[in-house]
Amino acid sequence: MFKPQTQLTLVTPGKMVKNRFGDLKPAGEVETVIPVVQWYVSASEESQGDSLQRIIDLLTVYVPVGVDVDPAGVFVLPDGSRWAIQGHGRDYNHGFHGWAPGVLVYEAKKVEG
Repeated sequence: MFKPQTQLTLVTPGKMVKNRFGDLKPAGEVETVIPVVQWYVSASEESQGDSLQRIIDLLTVYVPVGVDVDPAGVFVLPDGSRWAIQGHGRDYNHGFHGWAPGVLVYEAKKVEG
């Protein structure tokens, strides 16, 4: 089992409220500092076309099991950059080998351009 080495800020949508048209939408954002075992930028991809250059970066974050991470949330790195979480964490704690690392692996994306 790996121990948390650092922290990141997790930003999630606030409580759902009705707007003036009766539609539900989040009221603001909620920031929570969560423990993290490790994080790194795992890949970058560039694309061009229609006079546009787009850079897509992928972030991988290892979070201890039991930490509540909303897949609709955003990770905020120490430099202030915001990364949109791409779904639920991958859980490798139930393998045939019996070893449980105690972390969930999340991926997040940042797009510029």
